[in-house]
Amino acid sequence: MNIKELEKIRHEILKQIKDEMTAEFFAVHLNKKEKEEDAEILRVLFDELGYETEEGALGEYAFLPVYSEEEKVQYFSSAIIIADTIVEQNISKLYEAMSTINFYIQCGAFCIDKDKQILAYKMTTPLPIGLSKDALYEQVNICMGNSVAVTDQYCDLVLRVNAGVLDIPDMLKEMGIYEEA
Repeated sequence: MNIKELEKIRHEILKQIKDEMTAEFFAVHLNKKEKEEDAEILRVLFDELGYETEEGALGEYAFLPVYSEEEKVQYFSSAIIIADTIVEQNISKLYEAMSTINFYIQCGAFCIDKDKQILAYKMTTPLPIGLSKDALYEQVNICMGNSVAVTDQYCDLVLRVNAGVLDIPDMLKEMGIYEEA
């Protein structure tokens, strides 16, 4: 497939999703590429995510660049930033919590950028390049929905460990990994 044509289709899909999400969410923005090798990023500010903490989150969605017309696969990346402050004294517990949760979830991973103080859930999905525009749109919506669903299900645990109000044994009990005797 022609890379320029693929980029055009991907732009149209992200724009369509932006337009659809604008009615539902507080803030939705699709950036313009500054350089040819940059990716367009669709950003969505979710009002609240999770069951208990009801914190806001920033979703970032993008197609990764395709560099060759011989490529058979393209990648769609989802990142949901759930916190922009890492509590330093809880960092080892936070790593343990994320490692445990990452073992049990089916896709993606919770991660930390310690330098930027970002706590996020990330998932990148391979998709065939030859999909029609409608099929690609459908797959992207599934990817975005999956990223929100996994984040929504587990972010309370991660955020509570980060805040120091949940320890690992209690987190494991809440996850149903270890039952009380």
